[in-house]
Amino acid sequence: MSSVSLASWIFAGDPALDERFWRPVGGGPSASGVEVTPDTAMRVSAVYRCVALLANAFPILPFHVQRKLTRGRQDIPDHDAVTMFARRPNPYQTPFVFKRMMMGHLVLRGNCFAQIFDGAQGKELWPLHPDRVSGPELLENGRLRYKYRRQDGQELILFGNRTILHLTGLSSDGLRGLALSDLARETIGLALGAETRAGQMMKNGVRFSGTLKIPGTMGDPAKAALSSQFRNIGANEVPILESGMEFQQIGMTLEDAQFIEQRKFEISDIARWFGIPPHMIGDVERTTSWGTGIEHQSIQFVTYGLLPWVKLWEESINAAFIVERDVYSRFNVAGLLRSDTETRFSIYEKAIDNGIYSPNECREFEDENPREGGDVYVDPAKAANRVPDAPVEVDPEPEPDDDDEDAEAKARALMSARAQATSRAGVLLSEEMSELAKLAREHARDKAVWPSAVASFYGQFAGRVAAALVCSKKAAKGWCETRRGMILTQGLARLTDTEQGEAVAALTELALSNGAH
Repeated sequence: MSSVSLASWIFAGDPALDERFWRPVGGGPSASGVEVTPDTAMRVSAVYRCVALLANAFPILPFHVQRKLTRGRQDIPDHDAVTMFARRPNPYQTPFVFKRMMMGHLVLRGNCFAQIFDGAQGKELWPLHPDRVSGPELLENGRLRYKYRRQDGQELILFGNRTILHLTGLSSDGLRGLALSDLARETIGLALGAETRAGQMMKNGVRFSGTLKIPGTMGDPAKAALSSQFRNIGANEVPILESGMEFQQIGMTLEDAQFIEQRKFEISDIARWFGIPPHMIGDVERTTSWGTGIEHQSIQFVTYGLLPWVKLWEESINAAFIVERDVYSRFNVAGLLRSDTETRFSIYEKAIDNGIYSPNECREFEDENPREGGDVYVDPAKAANRVPDAPVEVDPEPEPDDDDEDAEAKARALMSARAQATSRAGVLLSEEMSELAKLAREHARDKAVWPSAVASFYGQFAGRVAAALVCSKKAAKGWCETRRGMILTQGLARLTDTEQGEAVAALTELALSNGAH
């Protein structure tokens, strides 16, 4: 069966043919009297935001299928799972759209389903609406059997991990996940009821609920006319009382019932159900909004809110599509756990100095191209002493010596020292240009920040210059101050090949003179 014919078979039929097949599983009224289903729950802004956060965060994670080696791992880019989850799950959906839809079903309904189909271009995944899937039924042979009911009433029999992919949320029987729209029915029902009540109050007004005190008596027709008159008065209109009438309010206002506070609590309660930090759905009254507090809460969201779902996806994909024991699927969450720029570069510096990463590996983390000489790992012993290479103690301009052999040895030592210093100078200037260019991209729209960013960079760069050239920090700081002034007054365009050539020569002499120790 081709992809097109499969789609027509699964989705064929008149959507209005029999609406009971679209009825959400487990939906029902809450104690507040409001019907709560997965669809009505999404009308609550807090619920929608929680579902959207998880459903949108998951698809952006890079997906890989990798083979475990004795040391390290190797990507398998042509694996069927990579095709389905990173390139094209089916002819009508992109990977992002497919995974977002499946994750949305999983978070709110506790289950998501997709039919596994062998298409012309390899395996395909066709999403199935959870409300139309019944089961699974555990057979005697240990297999799971599902039934999918089309809109026209016909049933399709599917078997777990062979013709259907099924992911479950928290489950009480191990077969089907519990729908959060059921578990949080009362909380969501309160939120829906509060919105309905708020709408009614806005429509009818909140101030004219009370009684009229009238001296004497009135007939029934007069009472009905007067009551109708008050019901028809809008919230912004002023009623006119006659003949000694007094209005006594008995209904509670929004403030009296602490209505606004109740609605704020509902946001926090819904966030708790979904495991989402409240600030991520707009509730910032009971949490910090500055500094590392928000950053740490965001990391907490990834660690405790998203990672369990990621693990579920990885193990489900492994069970359904991967046979080899040394092959596994992996969603990379590193990008969501990234710290601020200053913290990341401080970590990179320590990792490079201790030989954990090479400069090019750190550049790869920042999506930068490798540089020449950046694959070399630092010897931790030399890094601890801040001596990357053994210094060569030579006189930059040795006096003529009567001993020809000694003069020749000194000349060779000088040439070697100069070559080493020139090489280190070239690497330093390459790093300088790359990082300044990156700073310029980050602060291109904020010129007020540019001077402080450049000053901060050269403040740290001076230490690297002193270590690489084995010169004094004072000399390195002086050179960096000169460069900083040139960049701020003349711009990055000043860093031409000619200028860089002169800078290499200046740094070389700085190294050979030992920075005026």
